[in-house]
Amino acid sequence: MRIASLLRFSWKNLWVHRLRSLLTIGGVVIGVGAIVFLVSLGFGLERVVTSQVANFSAFSIIDVPAANPPSGKIDAKSIERARAIPHITEVERIVDLAGRVRLANQNSTNETVVVGVTPKYFDLANIALTGGSMFNADSSDQVIVNEALAKMLGFEENVSGMLNQDLLVDLIIAKSIRASDDTEGPLVKENIPLKVIGIINESTNPVMYVPQKLSDAQGVINSTSMKIKIDDKINVATVRKQIENSGFATEYVGDTVDQITSVFSIFRLILGGFGLIALVVAAIGTFNTLTISLMERIREVALLKMLGMKRGDVFRLFIGESITIGILGGFLGAGGGIGIGAVANLLIARMASQSGADVVQIFYTPTNFMIYMVVGAIVVGFITGLYPSYRAIKTNPLDALRYE
Repeated sequence: MRIASLLRFSWKNLWVHRLRSLLTIGGVVIGVGAIVFLVSLGFGLERVVTSQVANFSAFSIIDVPAANPPSGKIDAKSIERARAIPHITEVERIVDLAGRVRLANQNSTNETVVVGVTPKYFDLANIALTGGSMFNADSSDQVIVNEALAKMLGFEENVSGMLNQDLLVDLIIAKSIRASDDTEGPLVKENIPLKVIGIINESTNPVMYVPQKLSDAQGVINSTSMKIKIDDKINVATVRKQIENSGFATEYVGDTVDQITSVFSIFRLILGGFGLIALVVAAIGTFNTLTISLMERIREVALLKMLGMKRGDVFRLFIGESITIGILGGFLGAGGGIGIGAVANLLIARMASQSGADVVQIFYTPTNFMIYMVVGAIVVGFITGLYPSYRAIKTNPLDALRYE
């Protein structure tokens, strides 16, 4: 018998008992939809967390903190050696200092972190200005502050009011990063005048960014870290190994992302397990439906065999019904799970917009996962139809005709 005829026959048999068939297909839809919906939550949360950790460009950036000085200090020679490593396109030195800051017209001081960088650092670190402009690399009296520092200095209500403010800064310079001198311990450079020309949206800790020309003018010769850009992220492992062989540790955002992925993989398995319970129940329902269908049609099977239908055609007839249930349940379930997730994303986005928060997609379904779920539903349909199909081909026509 041709495949098309078998499919039509299978569909007709399902349609005869349409209510039972619809309930069976509905069970598969609920099972598949539950898995897609719950696992999409895991994928969505993972994507949100990962996007907060790093953007795409960060995967070609390696951070190199200084090891315990003096053997691991980052000096001019260390930076030149790093620049000579193949696949490295940029090396940005960073100087982290402690500091005290106050408005020029006030006496109270506040502690802050002072970071000596060049304008290239902001591109490598993916830091964008929210107000003002970038300082000049040759300047020594300009500063960019973050919103946390602006609020600490009294600009809670109007952060942009910090622009063009005059500051007085005390720099505290550790002995390990400055040129040799007779002073033991940290050296304090007091009352350095600076003007705020830019603001960035960092609100965790108070930070100010000053040109490296300023920090170098205070006797700083070593750096506290380096930020290195690679030509392609596929070369990250090779470059990291070369840097680590030079005696430095490396930090890479990909390591953090891998840890996040591992955690969320377990989380997705747990969520998928809850949905799998519904799919197992649906599989049992499919098995029950096909078994009852066989019992009701056993005389029909006997007649078909007596009329010349082959055992393989009988098998395909029943297995076709189970696969049809799997196909319909898989596509409708996957579509339903994605649809409910999309509606949930819209509701969350609306609430976030009304409250002024960032809009994020909590539910996200990768295309390959959706395909896997549809194929999985078809496989489940095939497996649950094996036993009824096997019983059908084993039916003795004479015994079946006597069956009541």
